[in-house]
Amino acid sequence: MARHMCNTITPLRSQLFEVSENIHQQLGPRYVHTYTATDPPPYQIDASVAPCAGSFGAVCRVVHGQLDAQFARKTFNNVFTASARKKILREIGVLELCLHPNIVQFVEAYDVDDEPHTIHLVMAPWAPYTLLQFLRSPDAARKRRCPWFDPGSSSSDACVYRVTFEMADAVAYLHRSSIKHKDIKPENVLLCHEDTDRVTPILTDVGVSKVYKRGAETDYDQSSYQYLAPEQLELRESSLKADIWQLGCCFAMILSVACGGTSALNRLWTSFERTGESCSCNIGIEHCPFMETLADVCLSGERGGEKEQLRGVVARMLDLDSSQRIDIETVKLELDKLPRGCKAQNGSGLGLAEAEREPAGP
Repeated sequence: MARHMCNTITPLRSQLFEVSENIHQQLGPRYVHTYTATDPPPYQIDASVAPCAGSFGAVCRVVHGQLDAQFARKTFNNVFTASARKKILREIGVLELCLHPNIVQFVEAYDVDDEPHTIHLVMAPWAPYTLLQFLRSPDAARKRRCPWFDPGSSSSDACVYRVTFEMADAVAYLHRSSIKHKDIKPENVLLCHEDTDRVTPILTDVGVSKVYKRGAETDYDQSSYQYLAPEQLELRESSLKADIWQLGCCFAMILSVACGGTSALNRLWTSFERTGESCSCNIGIEHCPFMETLADVCLSGERGGEKEQLRGVVARMLDLDSSQRIDIETVKLELDKLPRGCKAQNGSGLGLAEAEREPAGP
């Protein structure tokens, strides 16, 4: 019942933080299954697919021998200390709580008795293509990999708006449970469109996520420097609003590619990260040139009213003053005004507009 309340009620934040923290404590300790020589793991590495580099090691595609299903397996090596194991168990704990179509799904965690210092996390889906790869690809390569993306077309724009909405919905799901992701960046968003023409963004890498509690200590360095919010840089606070900042950085880059392709993204990128020049390489510190470049990129392309609306949302997400920065529910409300073709899937399986019109159950 308490979990249902966390997922549906947004007022009274401070009380919900306490409720959510208690829930997380009650769900521990986390379970790691141990396989043996007589009971070996059912997962076989697919050698035809190259592993992907992750923050803590390689992520490879595995096939479950009995289910004939494909999964992603993340491997932690050299887990020698209790603190290292605790970090992995925390990631397992966050993943176990997340049942959302736009957050990577936990399948199981296991070790093998003759490899006592290695832990494997099995997750779904296997989706090796990241938002960063989408953004940084040459235009021709992006077009080959992502046929759904056709800049200038209304269907492509609608798909972009849907992707941003679903990313926001995933973050909203975390925030309703008082979970702060802490490291939202293009590398940590997968773009999944295997076996379907519909691209689905998947938020991943929750290893540094934490249950947010106002006033609690935080590690400001456990986020990527380029995307640290101004209040994090000044070591003042790191609230849920820091996630909004990082998500806004991602949206700005998506919008630049939608407006002008790779050349536009390169202009935006160099506005905050210029090698060999006096540049901080952080979007917050380079806020003025970053936002000016984004505005210029949007104006120079085939601009429509919806893109200008999205830029307005991004500007409010990237407010230097965290107290004035919009929260994730407001982000969703604003994005829901943009055309998305079919409505996005949120935690209830309905688009926001449909969910509001759906009659309540008994």
